[in-house]
This record gives sequence, structure tokens and C-alpha cells, in this order.
Amino acid sequence: MNLNKIFLIALFFFSSSFAVTKTKVLVALVTTVADEPHLVESFIAGYESDGGRWAGDIRIDTAISGEELYKVVMPYCYKNGFDLVLRNTGPGNYAHIELDSFYNHGIQIVSGTGSNVFQKFGGASHPLPQYILCGAGNTVNLTGYHCEFFDIHPFSHYPITNLKQLSGDTLIVSTDIKNNGGFVISPGFAVNLSGVTGYSNNPNGLKLVSAFVEDNTYSKFKIIHNTVSGNFKKGGIAEMYYQSYSHAYIAGKLAFIKDSLNCTWWEARYRMRMTSGNNGTFDKYDGYGKPNVAAALAYSGVIMEDPFNALGTMGDVFEVKKSGNRISIKFGNVVNALKYNFYDNDRLIGTVPVGAGFSTINFTEFNLPETNSSRPHRFWYEGIRGDKVSAGSRIIAVE
Repeated sequence: MNLNKIFLIALFFFSSSFAVTKTKVLVALVTTVADEPHLVESFIAGYESDGGRWAGDIRIDTAISGEELYKVVMPYCYKNGFDLVLRNTGPGNYAHIELDSFYNHGIQIVSGTGSNVFQKFGGASHPLPQYILCGAGNTVNLTGYHCEFFDIHPFSHYPITNLKQLSGDTLIVSTDIKNNGGFVISPGFAVNLSGVTGYSNNPNGLKLVSAFVEDNTYSKFKIIHNTVSGNFKKGGIAEMYYQSYSHAYIAGKLAFIKDSLNCTWWEARYRMRMTSGNNGTFDKYDGYGKPNVAAALAYSGVIMEDPFNALGTMGDVFEVKKSGNRISIKFGNVVNALKYNFYDNDRLIGTVPVGAGFSTINFTEFNLPETNSSRPHRFWYEGIRGDKVSAGSRIIAVE
């Protein structure tokens, strides 16, 4: 990440009510600004969707790889007070281990699941991870799942300029894309047509795109439909939803809730879960549903403990083998731990970053004290998350 190429978008509005903006946003694009020209506008639209006024700053960096996201963006955000990161792609290979470091430092990541095609994507499952995965749609999620929330975005409605029937059941839909910014559509995308008149077999409703028409305008696509008879009349709309914009729109709503209540990301997120379209119930396609800012602010239920910031119990797997000065330790994860401390009696012999599943480590570089049968090596370990320390494991004695 080249910090010299970060630029600041300062947007100031005056308001006599609602939240004082506290959130600091960094947009870590995997692409360029030209590819997502309205992402920042989508965030602000979400923040202001229920009467809020955005009065903060947003920093943007481009062409950020997954490795840079973890190794460069995270420490930069922590050092400079940024507490919200938007990512216009799925989490990729930096899913459940490295990205948790953001959360541990009070930084919330919001991204799409990684697909604008309606399909399971990204390997996420319930319970959901520390970062927030978003889908896109109006009444249902029309993009990749499992997501936590789905929503519209301001650049989802495109006037239909013409419909042309080809032989058979193929219909070409032409749209006006002058103001959409970054229009791209591919086979498998879901599109909702509405307001179309003039045909005996009306094409209104949810359709899947069967092909993109390559005419260098990015304005035409094919669907499977036969209008039978009739002629095109002006007035129809094609609704197309993109996670690159919807995740920013959702993040704006979340930030407004957090700023309004001066609460944690978790409280804002939990309120949003309990009051979104599915009323606190998770669905593998729609997540918790479409967020409702007013309902989230008014939520009066108990806020459950943050499950992502609490250390779990110690696992049962713990094996130690000694050969000369080589100590081999097999151990199980403590849920939500970010690192482990290993001890011989009360002497710290090593600290190991978190790994997935059961792990085996070897200590060969440490000079372990000589022991005898009356004072053997007594190995144990503990999980660490920030200032939280788990209960210690059982102790294994090795001569």
C-alpha cells in the first residue's frame, strides 16, 4: 500500500440534529476509483438515509491486495484512528485469522460476499465472522450469499430505452447507463424489470441475465422471455444491484447507528440484526434481512455479549513430546484467541500466532532448564486476545 496515493475526501454538511460524526472511514479498493466511482456516495447515502448528516472524512486507497489489507492497512488504521474499513470485494484468503486483528483493535470491516451472481460464495457460514458480509437487492438478496445483510444502493435503477425480441424466447433489454457509473452485468445476474407496458406477455418481474450484448456501451443484455406481441413504450425500469455499492450503503447505515448512540460496533450491529427484515432470524440467502435504521435506534432489547470479542473455553487436545532439546506440542484452538503463550512451569517459552484447527509447533531454539524426576518439565498454554487471557490448559509433565 502506497500511503502517498491515499487522498482525502472531506465532505462537510451542516445539521442541527442527529449524530455527531465520529466514524473515520478508509476505503481499501481492490480495484481503482474509476471502477467504483460512486462507492463513497453510496456510503454517505446510507448514513443519511434516515435523516443523518455525514460530516466526516473518508480516505481511499486503490489496488490493495489481501496481504496489504492485513499487513499495511490494519496497522495504518489503528495508528491513525480509522475504525471502519470498506472493501469492494469478498474477504478472499484473509478471512478468519488475519482479518480478526482488525476487530481486536476496534476496526470494523464491511465488504460484499464477493459475487454479484446469486450463488453461495466465499465459504462463509453461520455463525458469521467478525467482518460484515453484505448482499444486494430490494426485497430479497439477489447476489452472493451467505451474507449478514442485504440492501439497495443509490445507483441501482436504470431506465429501459428499448426491448427487442429475437427469434425464440430471447429478449434484448437496452438501458440508459449515462449516470450509473461502472455498469457491468454478466450472465447469472438477477435483474428486476418493472413499469414495462405494451406487450401481451409482459416481461415485468425478476429475470436472470442469460448473456451480455457486447456493443462497447455496457448497456444491453439478454433475458429469456417471449413478449408474443406488442411494442415497446417508454417508462420501464431495470433494477440491478451490486455488492460494491450495497456494502457501502449498509456500512453507512451502521455507522450512523453507532455515531447516534455513541456505542460499539457490536451494539450497532446487533441492533441492526434484531430489527432488520427478518426480525432477528438468520436466513442463509438473505442473512438478517434489509436494515431498518429507525428500528435499530429504537431497539430496547438486551444487547447480548459480543461473541467475537469473548475468549472461548480451552480445547481438549494437548499433547507434548520431547526429544533432546526439541519440544513438539500439539494443541487445540481457544475460540477468538489471537495468539497463545506457552509455558514450562511458570517460564514463558514461546508465543505463537493463532492458527486454524489443531496445530503442531516445535520449540528447538529455547534452552530449557535441566530437569529430573522430582522436578520435570510442566508444560501448559493459554489463549490471548488483547488484554483478555483464557484459563490455562491442563498441565503435561515431561521428564
